[in-house]
Amino acid sequence: MSKTTFILNSLVASGDLKLINTGSYAPEPKALATLEEYKIKAKQDEKDHRDKTWALFWSGLAVVFTCLSALGTLVQAGMLGPFKLL
Repeated sequence: MSKTTFILNSLVASGDLKLINTGSYAPEPKALATLEEYKIKAKQDEKDHRDKTWALFWSGLAVVFTCLSALGTLVQAGMLGPFKLL
């Protein structure tokens, strides 16, 4: 028995596919619902990943600006000498 036939037969056993008399397979409504759920979950996972990436970016940018602000405050208070650029 080939691997493909084994997979198809297991899908028949789980109720996702129906074996037709001609030896071909047809999807059951359960399979279509499973595929739709997978599609929705994959889309949500992609959105979550994109949101996490943007949150990390903005957090990093906030840290950089906070450090620059603190450095400027220390220079302005005279706790650090003035920096010469170029």
